[in-house]
Amino acid sequence: MGCRLITGLLAVLSATMMCGCRSPQDPSDAVRHASYIHCRSLFTGNNEAAKRQTYIVFSGGPQFRATMDRQTGTVNWFAGKKGFSTGLAIGFEADGYLVTVAHALNTNIFVIGWFDGKMDMKPARVVFKGNSNTHADLALIKTEGNLDTCCILGEGPRSGDQVFAIVCYRNSNNTDWDIDFAGGKVLGIAPDPLRGSLRSIRTDVPLARGDSGGPLLSISGQLIGVNRRIGFTLRKHWSDSFYPDKEFIQRLVKEDRSSRAPNPASAVDGGLPVQSNSRRLCPAANDSHR
Repeated sequence: MGCRLITGLLAVLSATMMCGCRSPQDPSDAVRHASYIHCRSLFTGNNEAAKRQTYIVFSGGPQFRATMDRQTGTVNWFAGKKGFSTGLAIGFEADGYLVTVAHALNTNIFVIGWFDGKMDMKPARVVFKGNSNTHADLALIKTEGNLDTCCILGEGPRSGDQVFAIVCYRNSNNTDWDIDFAGGKVLGIAPDPLRGSLRSIRTDVPLARGDSGGPLLSISGQLIGVNRRIGFTLRKHWSDSFYPDKEFIQRLVKEDRSSRAPNPASAVDGGLPVQSNSRRLCPAANDSHR
């Protein structure tokens, strides 16, 4: 089936992709589905909650706009000449805060997923986008509306652990999205290659471009990683994720809430390299990943 996923959509639309590899193609739909089928009996978490904590991110340049037909779920967009890209994000706080990867964010961002009990699309703004060796690929975005489901952070995984990723599939006509699972094992844990505080998790989960920013889950459904890139050799593929720094993200959320209160409190940490975008029409997002 080749590359019918997000990659196919973006190729047709000439979207600019940023990924951690230069592979000839992504794992096929069949391979990705099969990776979950052979190990799905091990998953003891809530399947529906796992899917609902995952949101699709659309990101483009200053001209990018997107709307969704709430009856059909069809997404319409205007991207100008530079196109747009897609990625995923994870519900972190119920009042609209989502974790994703920095490389998936451009100028204007829209997020589609479950808000206030229904599928909807919301504009988003950047609260934090890693721009240094510390938390370099971590990003936090904020939407209006309440998220239906948020992640529960588990303990960091160990080599050999069975893991599950929530990924985004496309139908053959590239008109509808489907959030589902892919499965695999942890191949190894390593310090952040950029010398930051994010532990790198390498797995054999067959992720594809467009899955960046999605959750890597334990067998009980707890969040143990944020997916960020894929790599290929001639016969193998691998995926890299990072274990999120919960305390750091909570500080960012608290600071952002305080800055928008009627009487803003002092910043939690004036040294945080926070990038803020207060525009409501469509804040930041850029890349889909992989």
